[in-house]
Amino acid sequence: MRNIIDANGLNANDGILGPHREKEGSFYALREIFSPVKISMKEIAENFNGLIELENRYHFTNLNECTYEWALINFRSAFDMVFTGYTIEKTGTAKAPSVLPSTKGYLKLALPADYRKHDALLLKVKDRFGKELYQWSWKLKSNHNLLTAV
Repeated sequence: MRNIIDANGLNANDGILGPHREKEGSFYALREIFSPVKISMKEIAENFNGLIELENRYHFTNLNECTYEWALINFRSAFDMVFTGYTIEKTGTAKAPSVLPSTKGYLKLALPADYRKHDALLLKVKDRFGKELYQWSWKLKSNHNLLTAV
């Protein structure tokens, strides 16, 4: 038998990749858990000044060997022709801080003064080879404002 999925009955393929090699939710969870760059910030504070605490979980690599890219985005609304996703409104890079292995330091984002008019902030970190380590996202507006925006 060829070209069929062998899911072994009730023993479904629960793992990092699905039966068609698509990334499952656990792929992204593991990517965050094992990322050598750790960011614990869960939300953007009202008095956010652009500083984000980084933890270096590498054993031999300084975080100044990574690249940091930010983006301000707006989510698509229910009235858009394509409902899912977002549009990137502004982008930039941040100067890589020197954070030695197993220590903490701060990344400074130079966001525009009007950054709060956007829906969310994305931060992508890449290793020295240009491979994405992880991408974090933080909403900049309340749930009410995000859901009632037209």
